[in-house]
Amino acid sequence: MDHHASPLGRIDRKAASLTGIAYLKLRDAILSGQLKPGQALIEEQLATDLSISRTPLREALAKLEHEGLIDSIPYRGTIVVSTTHSEVMQMMQVRERLEALAIELAILAIPDAEIERATTLIRERLPLLREGDLSAHFECNRQVHGLAGRYCGNAVLEGLIRSFEEKAHTYRIQKASEVSQVIEIVSSAEEHLAVLDMYRRRDMQGAIRLMSEHLELTRQRLDNTATGA
Repeated sequence: MDHHASPLGRIDRKAASLTGIAYLKLRDAILSGQLKPGQALIEEQLATDLSISRTPLREALAKLEHEGLIDSIPYRGTIVVSTTHSEVMQMMQVRERLEALAIELAILAIPDAEIERATTLIRERLPLLREGDLSAHFECNRQVHGLAGRYCGNAVLEGLIRSFEEKAHTYRIQKASEVSQVIEIVSSAEEHLAVLDMYRRRDMQGAIRLMSEHLELTRQRLDNTATGA
């Protein structure tokens, strides 16, 4: 990896712990597609790119492995996880139940300002979404799907929803070059806005119904992406 072309960038030691910032930089590089599924992560090169020692780097890598974004494989080293189609389909089944529970727990606790912030974000990102920008798509997904999780009062539930969303996103990155996703991305944004409207009305059953429909449509879109349909 060319140091000057590195997607990671050097760490500002005064900003936070070396481990914490290394974790965030690596995580962002994975979720943006700069570090691609199946790509090997060479510790020596990463330490040089980030200008840190091996100890905080290994701690950051351990956290990413715990979250399922990277994997240590004997005789191959550490690689960015490449999620399989079967795994994504199974996760989508579980997500529907998890997100319904999160909505049930959070529907009255989500501040109006947070609902409006997520709504504004999606509307502002629509030009990028219409260009098929996966980074903007993930940003919108993270806001909407993370909203109930952040206010459900259950850190385990929040973490599971976030992890599943991140893995689905890395799967989209794997398949992005194989099929146009512009229509799917814009449709997803429209579905998100409908869910947020139910949040605004504090309509729990309506929000759960629309979220379940959205996740089923997402599952179908991911399935079509895998088959090239």
